[in-house]
Amino acid sequence: HLRLRQYPDGGVARLRVHGEPAPDPGWLTALGSFDLAALENGGRAEDASDRFYSPPLNTVRPGRPRTMADGWETRRRRDRGHDWVRYRLTEHSLIRAVEIDTAYLKGNAAGWAALYVLDATTGADPADHTAGWTEILPRTRLQPDTAHRFPLPDLPVPAATHLRVDIHPDGGIARLRAHGSLTPEGARRLAARHRELSGRGRASAPPP
Repeated sequence: HLRLRQYPDGGVARLRVHGEPAPDPGWLTALGSFDLAALENGGRAEDASDRFYSPPLNTVRPGRPRTMADGWETRRRRDRGHDWVRYRLTEHSLIRAVEIDTAYLKGNAAGWAALYVLDATTGADPADHTAGWTEILPRTRLQPDTAHRFPLPDLPVPAATHLRVDIHPDGGIARLRAHGSLTPEGARRLAARHRELSGRGRASAPPP
């Protein structure tokens, strides 16, 4: 919470508070499996190929979208490329299931999607989409206005710090959820970061 006081009266047009989410690692450990890409859990949309109609940040906001504008939509491409969003996960983690929701996107939903993960703790550059990425979901057909759920129980999905969704050729998605859990390394690093950001001498943290 944040409280603004003004003296003696008057008005304020805007208030901007810049920072980053600091999820409680003890709570996330108690949950076991949670959404590693969610904004409320410390995930974020780092970059995207297109922000013409709406920001990719919408895809990791809490809850389901309420309108088409509550998702991420790109303009029509006039080349042979495709659009994408790159996410930074809560921390070093293992993804077990992914949901791609195209709610409210009907004539403009993405036609196909593919998913890739990368472990930046190895020194790989997340901005370089040509090296270090491992495909965890091959190019798959999507339907308009549908929540698509993809369990990944039988795949050797490597631990990762980043996730990328490629949509073909363009269009949009409403939400992306990456369900999984932190690795021991990720839990330790998140606990240290939580202590740093919260200013507390000790934070609830999972055992090593």
